[in-house]
Amino acid sequence: MGFLKFLDQAGAVCTYIRNFFFNILFFIFLFLGVISFFCFLGILTLMADNGHTSASNVKNPKSPVLSVVINSPVMDAPPVESVSHFLLNALKNNSPREYFYLQDFRKAIARAADDKKIKAVVIRLGDEASLRLDQAKVMGSDLKKFQEKGKKVYIYSEAYDRNTYALASYVKENVYAHPLGGIFLMGYQLKSLYFKELLDNAMITVFTPKAGAYKSAIEPFNQNEMSPHVKAEYQGIADDLWDQYKKLISENRPGAAIQNFVFGSQNYLEIMKKSQGDSAMAAASGHLVDKLTDYDTFMEDVAKAESISLKTDKESYRRRLETLTFRDYLRISSDSNPQKSKNKIAVIFGSGEITSTSEYYWDFTSENLVPQINKAIEDSSVKALVLYLDTPGGDVFASDLIRSRVEAFRKSGRKVVIYMSGMTASGGYMISTASDYIVAEPTAITGSIGVFAMAGNFSKLANFAGVHVDGAGSEGSQSLSVLEPFPETYKAMAQLEIDHTYEMFLKMVAGTRNMSVDKVRPLAEGRIYTGTQAIKIGLVDKLGGFDDAVAEAAKLAKIDNSYQVVFSKPIVSDDISDLGIGIIKAVSLVNEPLALKILNSYLPAPKNLVPQENGKPRTVSFIPFTVQ
Repeated sequence: MGFLKFLDQAGAVCTYIRNFFFNILFFIFLFLGVISFFCFLGILTLMADNGHTSASNVKNPKSPVLSVVINSPVMDAPPVESVSHFLLNALKNNSPREYFYLQDFRKAIARAADDKKIKAVVIRLGDEASLRLDQAKVMGSDLKKFQEKGKKVYIYSEAYDRNTYALASYVKENVYAHPLGGIFLMGYQLKSLYFKELLDNAMITVFTPKAGAYKSAIEPFNQNEMSPHVKAEYQGIADDLWDQYKKLISENRPGAAIQNFVFGSQNYLEIMKKSQGDSAMAAASGHLVDKLTDYDTFMEDVAKAESISLKTDKESYRRRLETLTFRDYLRISSDSNPQKSKNKIAVIFGSGEITSTSEYYWDFTSENLVPQINKAIEDSSVKALVLYLDTPGGDVFASDLIRSRVEAFRKSGRKVVIYMSGMTASGGYMISTASDYIVAEPTAITGSIGVFAMAGNFSKLANFAGVHVDGAGSEGSQSLSVLEPFPETYKAMAQLEIDHTYEMFLKMVAGTRNMSVDKVRPLAEGRIYTGTQAIKIGLVDKLGGFDDAVAEAAKLAKIDNSYQVVFSKPIVSDDISDLGIGIIKAVSLVNEPLALKILNSYLPAPKNLVPQENGKPRTVSFIPFTVQ
């Protein structure tokens, strides 16, 4: 009996221990469940804050005035923010990233122009507002059409720069500025820093082989000043851009003598003397702005003119107009003439330097663009493709990979149109050679058809410091080291490969522009051109905007009577489970760096895209070429 009693007591202890651990596990899972729930609510809140609220949460849904606040760079492409990025922001207590998407603005203004309930648009330019001239022209053109319907536009900024004033110039009679601000116009300049003397003093050797006499990107590393022929080229670019700018302002505001208000010019100095240093008053007297006032008084003027309320927010105690934001307007309004068609024109965006891979979905990488192009190839309803480009160029392999997929779309019997917005140079132009038609903004920078490479070593510095390299090796064992001089055979092979790549580039251009290589050669050489210069020499087909590019695509595809424009986004995938979210959130309460590390392990690993030739990986060059 004693032994049985012992077993009974031992069993009781085991049961107690088992229940104890099960209770601990229960409370752990309960805790993680609660954390997951609140984390999920947090994600919903973040998404709501970033523009996903329902129509029922829209303030002032019946206001006759739309408000537009620009306090960030204007983006061409739709913003892409995955759940993972929302979580990262939440864990780091960051506010959601603010975007100003050009196409949303255009859609809202176009819809409001035909909406009898909308009477006016109020635009506030913040300190961080920035946009390119081509974007200002597109937005301004939409505002001009809005005003032609008998509606008003008001715009306010403490101080305008060159491009924000280009946008403001489209506004009739209601351009406001602060009395202590004004307009600060700078002409166009193209300058670089030059480092040759610094590199020589630091005993750093830079090897910069190139193809194209005007390929100026490497000059800062092997010269102390700009080459005379490059300086002459840049002077022509700057003069052309400034002439276009002056023409735009004079057409929009005939009474404004814009050439007298260039910051730093002798004319502007004389004007400033007359106004006793009051730049805002000088701008008003020169008919560049219509009224000088602080922002509160501006809101009072708008409230009175448009018969809307100006109230103090009970939470922030800031005054605000009872307006309807253009984003809210898009959510609660409907397109009176929605385009629904089996024929689609897909728009794919490429902005920034061209690379193979990147951390961000919105970067101009082959990893981001190739799947989008492949998706368009697989979709038979896509009859034409418009590539919306703004790039200085970049990696030659990424550029060629994108170009080959664009060419594959074209070989499927469908049409491709390139739209050059701010810049489409070098690798961007290489991609353009796979198109049927090129539309460029007059102010776009294009060309730069050339190739260069760059590598450096510290052999002189190492020797000066007393570090030397010596040894032995078999035939063909010559390696490259930052501590040894470049072998002459290496330099010769690098130049040969660059020359070969350059000749291939020339043939691509010649093939798409219906020119001989000999005719393309003098137009190449790394030269850059504005859109107005490029059309004269046959590097682009038409000067115009994005709408013109879409219209040309529809015309080429013979679907100009009925089509739908669809804007492509990078293909985003997230595989973070609800339990994983809860664990990460729980860990973040104790150790935020560890939580970020765990979250990063959940993110999809980047896929390295390797160029293919005949089904086999192509050998990557021994030198990092940049078509730029």
